[in-house]
Amino acid sequence: MNKVEIKNLVNCLKPIILEIGCADGGDTQDFVNVFSGTDFKMYCFEPEPTNIKIFKNRNFNDNIKLFEGAVGDYSGYIEFNRSRSSGDYNALRYSGSINKPKEHLNEWPFIVFDEKTTVPITTLDNFCNSNKISHIDFIWADVQGAEDKLIKGGVEILKNTRYLYTEYSNKEYYIGQMGLTNLLDVIGNDWEILKDFGTDVLLRNKNL
Repeated sequence: MNKVEIKNLVNCLKPIILEIGCADGGDTQDFVNVFSGTDFKMYCFEPEPTNIKIFKNRNFNDNIKLFEGAVGDYSGYIEFNRSRSSGDYNALRYSGSINKPKEHLNEWPFIVFDEKTTVPITTLDNFCNSNKISHIDFIWADVQGAEDKLIKGGVEILKNTRYLYTEYSNKEYYIGQMGLTNLLDVIGNDWEILKDFGTDVLLRNKNL
């Protein structure tokens, strides 16, 4: 789903966007470019140190806030499984997860998980309470198999969230990863699928 489609879908002058798993800021830059004519605020989350360094070097303006950590079903600290390309130490740092890899190791054997680090973790509800965020227009989520934890930690704010776009897989690439059917059970009947892209899904809150 491209960012122009998201802007047209959100269709408001002061959108609040969360990018959970913002990596090195490539998609963030696309959001900035597309939403430049609006008074938008964007909250980004990333636990991988290499990506955080690149993200910060982009020098985004004050509309873009970065939380250096993961999002899950509790707040505190968590062990993060870092990923890298077996051929280049700094390449392909996009598959790290708070969940341990499983089928990912077979599907993409050139991506290895041989490092761990401890990172901060927050729930959506705690983060939004702390930052006085009462509603969200759009969530862009890429949390590498921890989608259910994201949802469980955001029960209250998701009631006031209009759209959720998330990566998913029906293969257990990470231990405990839920397929789409189970994720829909977790998020509940207030949400419906607007479009299933096969590896990503766009959900709409039916109450908003």
